Amino acid sequence: MPDFARIYATFRGSKAFLVGLVTFVFTWITLHFVFGIDPEFGMLNLFLSSEASISLAFFTMLSDRQDQHANAQGEALAKMLAALLTIAESQRDMLRDHAEVLRALREGDERLLKVLTKEES
Repeated sequence: MPDFARIYATFRGSKAFLVGLVTFVFTWITLHFVFGIDPEFGMLNLFLSSEASISLAFFTMLSDRQDQHANAQGEALAKMLAALLTIAESQRDMLRDHAEVLRALREGDERLLKVLTKEES
């Protein structure tokens, strides 16, 4: 059934559907004026109203499915963004640790340099 809604929506948006509908209405109106069928266009109105109601139901189903799909994509995107944030925070912490190690190495090198330069003097 879910695929039928998509197929119907695709068909209803096609040129073939539009040509068929215009042909049907034109034929009905021609038969009305030539043979006098459906004097007040009640049957034509009923047919077109029924088709519009059925179309609305299918388009609502399709829209609901698209909303569910969009919500699922949004949730997946939120999870991916949370994971990226966690990775970025980990990298920031790692860089902070590296900076502390480099500072400690520089301080050690400076102390060593002072000791070595005192011994040379």
